[in-house]
Amino acid sequence: MSEQRAKVSTVVLSYNRPALLREALASLCVQTYAPLEIIVVDNRSPASEEVARVAGEFPSARLIRNDENVGFAAGMNRGIAEAAGEYVYLTEDDITLDVDCIRQLVEYAGENVGDLIISPLMYNKAAGTVRCAGGEVSLGGVYRRRTYGEGVRDEGQYAQPFDVTHIDGAVIFSRTEFLRRLGCFREEFFMYVEAVELCVRASKAGAKMAVVPAAKVYHFEPPPRANQSPEFDFHRYKNLFSLYLLHARAHHLPEFFFRYALLALVRATFGRGGDARSLLKALLWFSRRAPSLLRERRAARKTEAQGTNAGVSVSAGGQVVVRD
Repeated sequence: MSEQRAKVSTVVLSYNRPALLREALASLCVQTYAPLEIIVVDNRSPASEEVARVAGEFPSARLIRNDENVGFAAGMNRGIAEAAGEYVYLTEDDITLDVDCIRQLVEYAGENVGDLIISPLMYNKAAGTVRCAGGEVSLGGVYRRRTYGEGVRDEGQYAQPFDVTHIDGAVIFSRTEFLRRLGCFREEFFMYVEAVELCVRASKAGAKMAVVPAAKVYHFEPPPRANQSPEFDFHRYKNLFSLYLLHARAHHLPEFFFRYALLALVRATFGRGGDARSLLKALLWFSRRAPSLLRERRAARKTEAQGTNAGVSVSAGGQVVVRD
């Protein structure tokens, strides 16, 4: 890295994909914006020694090795904690960047004062279709998350930056200080909806969220999987339950838990979808955490109310993310 202090720190989360990591790092090293601080955070895997060798091929990259797989949330948080730049860009080992990506993000951020989380436009690398152009989340009685542009061709419909209410965690660009002040990702989420929860908190803090289409990245398509693992189901259930208890409006909670806990358990028990064992494990985990999550919810509501009474513009999520 140049002796000039990098204004942007990039955090590349790695897990068991050294060949893809090499391409991701190569794309960072040819960015038109420089210098960059490049931090590779490797979650322990069978390929960790090869990951270390690949990272060593790039003198500007600094490798942080976790002793175990701590998950997406904690892995990214470790990188954010080490970042020295004014801005931080979060990415993964299966994503390559267009050469002008970071410059476009920096320029947009510089034109917008205040707290923000922005994202490039993400494409499927092989198919060339849009993978993610941001999206929106609704925490009503039915959980809904919509990804904009998924699977369509870019025919110029994304000409200008546009606001969103959800950004994928693997393409987040923000001021480092803001992410730290926000509390970064919830590490107990490990994986699944961790970016949704972060974006809900960012919305409540009044942050701007937008996609900058001039910044482009390319995601290697993951191999097809017939079924998700029981571990994935466990995290999916427990994190959704936690997300709702922390952030959804109170009058949506009964319907949500009836649908996604009681009815889901009945369906899984009778083999109509889902893994009953993973759901029961998640419910047990959630029952132990619920008291502390409720205390956190009450404290957040109190802070929001105080901010509103003081004349501070604070979104409670009802207009942007948490909809009635």
